[in-house]
Amino acid sequence: MPNNNQLRGVIFVAISYILWGVLPIYWKLLQRVSAQQVLCHRIVWCVVFMLLLVIISNRWKSFRLELREIFVQPQKLIGIVLAALILNMNWFIYIWAVIHNHVIEASLGYYINPLVSVILGVAVLKERMNIWQYLAFFLAFLAVLNLTVHFGSIPWISISLAVTFGLYGLLKKMVGAGAITGLTLETLIMLIPALIYLIYVHQTGYGSFSTDSLTTSILLIGAGIVTAVPLLLFSSGTLSL
Repeated sequence: MPNNNQLRGVIFVAISYILWGVLPIYWKLLQRVSAQQVLCHRIVWCVVFMLLLVIISNRWKSFRLELREIFVQPQKLIGIVLAALILNMNWFIYIWAVIHNHVIEASLGYYINPLVSVILGVAVLKERMNIWQYLAFFLAFLAVLNLTVHFGSIPWISISLAVTFGLYGLLKKMVGAGAITGLTLETLIMLIPALIYLIYVHQTGYGSFSTDSLTTSILLIGAGIVTAVPLLLFSSGTLSL
């Protein structure tokens, strides 16, 4: 029987996947903006949201202590950097897929992802499954295989999303950083490149923020919130499992 922490972890992860399931609607509203710009705004406003969350929740002291602990452990720091790179790769593929009308293929990626996570958990973390878990895995595999066959071609977008997010979850589990600290640091790592790119596109006249409609600007700012909330739930859930 799962303990309370494990049950909470399952609930948090389930809610995060539900939120990700409706997220394509949000990115579809930003279809006029390039995937690169959406990704960079997603990073910038996620950093703003996370720093505000740290301050408002009075976690600044614990945040600094946890950062110090990470920076004195090279393995943890490398894990966070790798997690940031893989996460942003996943974000870009997902945004590009939705904007370019590959929503079904992107959604299929999140059906495949739990299977990838199970394989990584068994192969890398040496976790053990009981007979019912093996049966559930087999049935889920058959369902995904059926969807893939009916898709009609190799779903490269789906596989890329599943593998990158599976690796991200594995790194989060191995590093063990707190949900808020981990996500804040992951987005901070990519902040400078994102800002450089946004400054460049605005100087060349291709920037969408404040030059397009007010709705577009608000949606780009909101990208930080819709990014952070499910990821915080997922990170908290992963650490509890």
